[in-house]
Amino acid sequence: MTGKIKNSVLRSYWLRAVMVVVPLLSGWFDAQNTPSEYVLQSADRRQVYREALNRGNWPWRHWDNRYLVVHGVSSKPDSPIIKVFGSDGALVSTGTVWFPSAATVSVRGVTTDTSGRVIASGASLSTDGALADFITKLDYSGHPAETIQTNPYIPFRVCATGDGTVWALGNDRDAERHKRDNLILRQFDMSGGQLRALIDAQSLGERHVDPESMWLVCNNSVVGILLEPVRKWIEFDIRTDQTSVWTLPDLGIRRRITGLALTKSGRLVASVYDNSRAQTLVGLFVLSTREPAQGQAVWQGVTGSLGIVSKQPDAASELLGADGDNLVYVGGGTEGDVVYWASMASAR
Repeated sequence: MTGKIKNSVLRSYWLRAVMVVVPLLSGWFDAQNTPSEYVLQSADRRQVYREALNRGNWPWRHWDNRYLVVHGVSSKPDSPIIKVFGSDGALVSTGTVWFPSAATVSVRGVTTDTSGRVIASGASLSTDGALADFITKLDYSGHPAETIQTNPYIPFRVCATGDGTVWALGNDRDAERHKRDNLILRQFDMSGGQLRALIDAQSLGERHVDPESMWLVCNNSVVGILLEPVRKWIEFDIRTDQTSVWTLPDLGIRRRITGLALTKSGRLVASVYDNSRAQTLVGLFVLSTREPAQGQAVWQGVTGSLGIVSKQPDAASELLGADGDNLVYVGGGTEGDVVYWASMASAR
């Protein structure tokens, strides 16, 4: 199922439903005093991914460098822990992450490079009890080909940039014991090891970063980190080596970010799940850093992306990532297995 969506009945229903949704979210928008600057265009295409979006089999999924990447956590020597799907829904490749003399292997983060090769981070415990944190690049047959041991640094999330290097977000497990900075962002060359370590967690108000509430996103010019507990968005500009930090507004305890994407043009977009009201709402929000108060940022709702879960199939339930400047997201239908591609336009 591909091609331009031209279902006038569905769009008519959506227009009627949005008249209900917008007032429900108006309190959120008013509190931040940020009228929407963006409109979500009609989807360019849609694709069903029944196997890939099965949470029971694949708890982690995101769109990365033209591919839908899904993975589990506990690896086995004889079965794939990673699957990669194309935009047509077809399985492109699988990955098995295992090492000689390993007793257990866990996978923490997965990305693909521009050629489609899979890069995974995780930890391996050997049969003699030795622990190794690692980043590995799989060959085209789906097995580890180039591996870096990162101990005592624990790489929880990884992303690849156009220069062929890999960025990781994680913790130095020995930082506190040795009274040294916990540098959470690191760049690696798969053939040469670590290139640099940046951003002390304590400078952001944390001793360490929580793997359950951290996000790492990249494009070819920026590496971005979102830390939910301290409400910080951090950008590292690869071209200028400059780091910028913004404080984010509090979403509240009953709203949560379900997906994050950094577009080719540099817009940061999040999908938010809101169950603070009688009807659960979902939608997309763009981060605006152009506030008069230096270091403050706000979320702006994207008109046309908001909807009531299970009632509006094309409402943006979960943002998987960006495909250039197109946003790739799971629709709000009851099946939860339809992915949409749509771009944003200025509302002005």
